[in-house]
Amino acid sequence: MRWVRPHPNLGAPCPLPNLVKTSNLRCSETSARVPRSAASRPSMSTPQKTTPTNSDRDETAFDPEATGKKLFDAAVNGRGKVVREILAAAGRGPYIDYKNSFGQTPLYMASYGGKHECVKMLLEHGAGVDLQTASGRTALIAAALDEKPECVKLLLEYGASVSAVDAKGKSALDHARAKGFTAIVSMLELSVQRSPKNSVPRGNRCD
Repeated sequence: MRWVRPHPNLGAPCPLPNLVKTSNLRCSETSARVPRSAASRPSMSTPQKTTPTNSDRDETAFDPEATGKKLFDAAVNGRGKVVREILAAAGRGPYIDYKNSFGQTPLYMASYGGKHECVKMLLEHGAGVDLQTASGRTALIAAALDEKPECVKLLLEYGASVSAVDAKGKSALDHARAKGFTAIVSMLELSVQRSPKNSVPRGNRCD
């Protein structure tokens, strides 16, 4: 503590108080904030390309069995748009004559159900017109048996055999006559007159 000389008019000397040092203040109270360096900032580089996973890839890769079954289901239900899309994507191939456990093909089912739009598309893409089921029936027999004249007409235009017979020895004409389907009988008889030797090879059976 220091002592100072008193003023003549002030009396005894008095101590001066120590000055408060401010050099020990915390750095956090006196230092300014330093901006983050460029290195600590998020990178703005172009994102890297990633390899597609199995879930990202196209899951509709061509599978003859699966495609044939899908075509079969679409033909049964007369879903022409689906049939068209499948045929456009897959083109011609064995899948088009996919067979279920009864030897029935998409063309057979479309003909039996009178789905003439599907019948036409299938024939245009090379579906087997005279393939026979396990019971020996062809698409023409199916169409004649269930009175589907438009399908009968299309099948005849693509060379379906009028002489093909089922396991009971009956042809499309036999079935049409027995049912009294006169319009179909006329079409079939006319076809026989134009091509009397029209027959189906036994090797075309689907059974």
